[in-house]
Amino acid sequence: EANLYITDIGPNKMKIIALLKKEHHLSGAEAMKLSKSNRILFRNGYYKWLQKDYEQLIDLGAQAEFDFTG
Repeated sequence: EANLYITDIGPNKMKIIALLKKEHHLSGAEAMKLSKSNRILFRNGYYKWLQKDYEQLIDLGAQAEFDFTG
């Protein structure tokens, strides 16, 4: 299992904020506030399933990393 973190939302801020809204069921204001964090937990689950999300974030210009929980 792993956690997928966004470490820099990059140039497509509004697209990343939209993903945060959808993934975490947030309002626009809540997602905007979360987007200003240094390290944002985007999603957790099995690494194999998170790879698609990782690639989507990278394609949008964000920086992301995995943290393996064991």
